Amino acid sequence: MRLQTAVGDIHYEEWGKNNGPAVIFSHGRSHDHRTFAHQAEHFQKTHRVILWDLPDHGKTTVRPFTFAKAAAAMETLLDHLSIERAVHVGVSLGGFLGQYTAIHKPERIAALVDIASMPIYGSLSKRRAKIAAFFMRITAPLFPNRFFAWAAAKKMAYGGEVELYVKRQSLEFGKKRLLQTNLELMRELSRKHPHDIDKKTIIIHGEKDGKVLIKKSRKWAESKHVVAHVLIEDAGHLCHQQRPASVNGVLGEFLASLENA
Repeated sequence: MRLQTAVGDIHYEEWGKNNGPAVIFSHGRSHDHRTFAHQAEHFQKTHRVILWDLPDHGKTTVRPFTFAKAAAAMETLLDHLSIERAVHVGVSLGGFLGQYTAIHKPERIAALVDIASMPIYGSLSKRRAKIAAFFMRITAPLFPNRFFAWAAAKKMAYGGEVELYVKRQSLEFGKKRLLQTNLELMRELSRKHPHDIDKKTIIIHGEKDGKVLIKKSRKWAESKHVVAHVLIEDAGHLCHQQRPASVNGVLGEFLASLENA
């Protein structure tokens, strides 16, 4: 489905029960709503499931990607669907977006499921962010687009359909948008933390995910609002696609705990 706005179109899909608890899923960098196919099929029986393409991703034409634009687009979509608050499930870039929205538009977020990311604020010094941005700008022109697509596929997946999906999406996304999105993320990670996120949160990683992501999240898990930090066996960055049954089990228990609270 397509929601037309003054700043571009927002592509989304709605699954499940209209009167069920609302859950909105935000995908990772260069990916699209299809990354959550297993979750949509599973949770449509009990929840109102919203999948969408983030700004400058998939079929959404709001451009370029910034956290402010993405949070505003999500709010516009929730308003269109008459959803006051939703549980936010985000993977990687989508996880950072969930945190950003919970801080800047807290009234729209009921709880957070953060997959394959780390705290959005306080995880990167301004010096490190500047160094990272410098090397991104230097290296981007040196390699063809297919190299970045291959590297992303190898880093995020381990063969099979998931690796093919990542490679296709990365090739379509292109290194220009990749650089812009990465620079936006570096800027946000190095900004001062406005305040704590006071939403009930669960953190999920594949056990083979990046060591820095897991280490930073272990510290985050000490927060009183984080109920658990779960590692999914034999999975990497995209554990929700690689081991959907395991992730759906964890997610299902968390959603049930919210309804029973």
